[in-house]
Amino acid sequence: MAQDRIGFVSGTIACTLGIFLGDVWLYLSGRWFGRPWLGRAPLKWLVSPEAVARSARWFERRGALVIFLSRFIPGTRLPTYLAAGILRMSFWRFTVALFVPVALWTPLLVGLAWLLGEQVFGLFERFSRYAIPGMVAALVLVWTVVAVGGKLVTHEGRRQLVGWWRRKVAWEFWPPWAFYPPVVLYVLWLGLRYRSLTLFTLANPAIPASGFIGESKSAILGALDPATVARYRVIAAELPLAEKLAAVQTFQDELGLGFPIVLKPDAGQRGQGVTVARTSEEVEQYFRRSTGDAIVQEHVAGAELGIFYVRMPGQTQGEVFAITDKRLPEVAGDGRRSLARLILDDRARSRWRAPTSSGKKTGSTTCRGPASGSSWSRSVPTAAGRSFSMVRRTVLPSSSVPSTPSARGSRASTSAASICAPRRSTPFVPAGASRCSSSTA
Repeated sequence: MAQDRIGFVSGTIACTLGIFLGDVWLYLSGRWFGRPWLGRAPLKWLVSPEAVARSARWFERRGALVIFLSRFIPGTRLPTYLAAGILRMSFWRFTVALFVPVALWTPLLVGLAWLLGEQVFGLFERFSRYAIPGMVAALVLVWTVVAVGGKLVTHEGRRQLVGWWRRKVAWEFWPPWAFYPPVVLYVLWLGLRYRSLTLFTLANPAIPASGFIGESKSAILGALDPATVARYRVIAAELPLAEKLAAVQTFQDELGLGFPIVLKPDAGQRGQGVTVARTSEEVEQYFRRSTGDAIVQEHVAGAELGIFYVRMPGQTQGEVFAITDKRLPEVAGDGRRSLARLILDDRARSRWRAPTSSGKKTGSTTCRGPASGSSWSRSVPTAAGRSFSMVRRTVLPSSSVPSTPSARGSRASTSAASICAPRRSTPFVPAGASRCSSSTA
């Protein structure tokens, strides 16, 4: 058309029919040939019949919108149209949902080619040396649009994107390989500056290597006043399983302890291997997995605080630099939404709610920010007038919500929905704190 070999109307009709019929063929290919392949290996190992049925129901509800939007999102048409055929979406619904965007999109593209075709070819010749970098950039752009655009069309996808972004900007969610390299480089720079690469190991003189790595928790606890430490016992790694279980039982009997109890490795970090065992079966499972010396310790109920105490060289008295109130996220069901939906809807919002001086109510659950004490109501009324306090504790991130039917379809039996996971780092010492327990250290 740019060379006047074919008219605008004729070119538009030809392109429209070609695009439309080609996309219909993709749909028919999936409908005729794709479904039987789902019952054969290896696809039958990857896609269950329940997943196919669930996807088919989803396509019946939202398929028309997905077909319409896929016309404007590069890279999504082939898998979308094949999936529509495999899932047996109504042929007439598919053709209508397909023809409308084709009829809108094709004249625009044909018109641009007609008006700007010669200029575009001239630009191609002029910038041909940038073809490969441009192609790479285009592929990256298309991949980004497909990866992000596909999630933007669903509520679940949008919530997963929110969780993904907030975990990237909040350093406490960073993996060790991303968090520690800058710290290591900073320590090396300080070592060069002060002419000692091991100077940092003097920070805690009473702990070997200042607790740099692999220090013994039992050795640290043994150096403290027993009256201020939760009672514990070390279980040697070389003991047979039966003797380990007997040692735990003896520890409980001697101290009159029931469940729960805390089990953790004697040398560990970042909370790895820490378990709050509530039954004898959980104790046995822990020691079946455990490979090193372990500690069994009485469980201290109540708030768990991480205190950062600093005393500089030459000072006779230090100060509490920061304190972290450690709480697990909590979600209470509303009797309507699945656990996965509750997590996606509320977790990011609750974690990042700005501190307030008064409680903010979400449904029937009261959530207060750090300034008001960070308290959360658990007992909530049901439609039948009874009260439940069943709260499911979870640390599941928004982007890792399980996609199994049981996770999506499960219903909790309470009537308030909220996930609250506060953090605060304010210099205070709680009244009445008399015992120390590093149950997540």
